[in-house]
Amino acid sequence: MLLQWTQSTPFIHNAKCSHSEHLALKLAIEQCIEKACSLLVSNIQNDSLYLLFEWFPDVATLSVVVTDSSKMQDAPYVIECQFTLSDNNADMSEQIQYWIRDYLTTCASFMQYSLVAAFHSQGREHSVLL
Repeated sequence: MLLQWTQSTPFIHNAKCSHSEHLALKLAIEQCIEKACSLLVSNIQNDSLYLLFEWFPDVATLSVVVTDSSKMQDAPYVIECQFTLSDNNADMSEQIQYWIRDYLTTCASFMQYSLVAAFHSQGREHSVLL
């Protein structure tokens, strides 16, 4: 396992990925997805619609939340992973979006739920469906 998860609060699960090679980054993204999916049973609420992947390029952090149709009411559990990126892979938004979409197409733990996967790297109002 590449990532070691800690909890900064009872509801926020954190990890750090210090690897900058593409394969390690891809595996870390997949582990973030699996961690988020492992919490879905506790995280889905009556109004849950999206499994939202939020990439914050300025701090190289991926956040995964379950949210409602307005993307304003998040479920309690949040996954956050901070990456250490080299200059060669400074803007990874498109690549990360691709890896998430690719992994979700065969992710059995995600397909058990009726959630829509979405991604953004420039604010929730700019989310795109995966």
